[in-house]
Amino acid sequence: MKTMLKVLLALIGVLLLIGGYWLSRFGKTEAKPEKIEKPLSPEEKLVGSYEAKKSAKHVLLENGKSETWILGVKRHGGTWGIDGKEVHIGIEKLTHVCKIESNGDLTLIAKISDGKRINVSKENQYTWQRS
Repeated sequence: MKTMLKVLLALIGVLLLIGGYWLSRFGKTEAKPEKIEKPLSPEEKLVGSYEAKKSAKHVLLENGKSETWILGVKRHGGTWGIDGKEVHIGIEKLTHVCKIESNGDLTLIAKISDGKRINVSKENQYTWQRS
């Protein structure tokens, strides 16, 4: 009986050793690195469509290009960029200067024509809402 117990304990010990070897060699799972998303740049945050008065829309594209749509028809193509806390949207010979609102909307505050900036009065300012 003692011999049988010794054999059984030895067998269990061998199995544990073999199992531990196999686990250490083949059972390791490498932790996948967590995907860390970098914060969006100011330009990336502004990419998208903005509508005003339900009839006009500015589309700011990732490549710095812009599109202006009026009544569902693409009217102009241009460029856009950030200048301080303003967005400048080029439309042919005119540039819309918009203030970036805290909610991401754009409010028209000035226009640049022939290199001359003309501020828009408060009553004539309108907001391009992100859509």
